[in-house]
Amino acid sequence: MGVIELSVFVMELERKILDAAKASTQGIDEGSFGRLFPDINPQEIVACLNALLVKGRITTFRDGKTLYFREVAEDEAVKFKGLGPDELTIYQLIEHSQNIGIWSKDLKTKSGLQTTHVSKILATLESRKLIKRVPSISGKNKKVYMLYNVEPSRDVTGGAWYSDQEFDSEFINVLYSHVLHYVTEKGFASAEQIGEHIQASGISKVTLQPEDVMTIINTLVYDGRIELFTQFMRGQHSTKGKKDAFYKPVGQTTPMNYFTEIPCSVCPVFQDCTDEGDISPAKCEYMNQWLDKHF
Repeated sequence: MGVIELSVFVMELERKILDAAKASTQGIDEGSFGRLFPDINPQEIVACLNALLVKGRITTFRDGKTLYFREVAEDEAVKFKGLGPDELTIYQLIEHSQNIGIWSKDLKTKSGLQTTHVSKILATLESRKLIKRVPSISGKNKKVYMLYNVEPSRDVTGGAWYSDQEFDSEFINVLYSHVLHYVTEKGFASAEQIGEHIQASGISKVTLQPEDVMTIINTLVYDGRIELFTQFMRGQHSTKGKKDAFYKPVGQTTPMNYFTEIPCSVCPVFQDCTDEGDISPAKCEYMNQWLDKHF
């Protein structure tokens, strides 16, 4: 095979490998190449895989004992240009850690590379925005790394209740007072309404998840400042067919919901009821019975 023919063959094989890797969300496992390319020498496949790894067009990861090869988009591959095997090894170890991240000490142990070399590689990968260092609540001096575009797990950052790796009790106290004041002034509110109020007020610099809002609400409940009650409601914050949960100051009379007194509050076809349709208040025998009883 001549030089030109060999070059064309290699390029074509690389394209086929990339197409096969792209077609699978998980990638190609190492045992599938013989089935995908039965007429090609395994050594030539290995040579192409190594070339694609150096170009950054594929990446590897392990799932148990199985090695997989995954395609890397061409625009992403530019960031990998010029990286050697050691840099790719560190990158793949970080990629495998997902949103939990991996400690720099563990990178040294798993890669078998010297500490100074690992530090230089990490600096290179950070400068290319391939990875990032994430503060961990497990220790101020613990260097945890994950891929640049990965959102850290709350187990790592501590979520909304931590600031600069410290438990932010002042922020929690501010939210505690703010929610209590809101519920007291409003008379009653659902968890969804409380969350929307916090967001609209701008009191929190971070986006609170529903579970964060419930943490504050439950603390107020446990402290005996507010209490839970349920009612049938119709509207934006209702759950069809179920009683909706609301919170009110402890000791305050449960607000009267006159809607629950009429048959419409528990009617299974309420949403289909219109003034002139087949289902209407005028034709409703339950409404007529209720009117006869109360008026």
